[in-house]
Amino acid sequence: MANKFENIPKLTAKIDQMLQYENSKVKAIASVSIGNVFAVHGIKVIEGPHGLFLRMPQSVYEKNGTKQYQDLFHPVTAEARQAMDDMVLSAYQVKRKEMEAKLYSEELPFQSQQM
Repeated sequence: MANKFENIPKLTAKIDQMLQYENSKVKAIASVSIGNVFAVHGIKVIEGPHGLFLRMPQSVYEKNGTKQYQDLFHPVTAEARQAMDDMVLSAYQVKRKEMEAKLYSEELPFQSQQM
């Protein structure tokens, strides 16, 4: 069985910033390296009603008095979209678990050893 991502360049995702603003749906800002030759910055991890999803970097402009949004970058195929989603959301989960572990270790009371 062929790998459905075999024609996609190697992707590497990094969480640049975790966000914890009250009532914010944006949970993190990520970057993706594509084939070690291109990088995309400013990808947002968003919490929606059906779970986490990615929002690509966008430009905002006005057309006929209405604010318009246009992605500056986006995967062209469904397979590329899935590969990018999987990579970024996996990096997000790893970073979140690291932060939770650090917070937990900082909350543990100091235990001295008796001699």
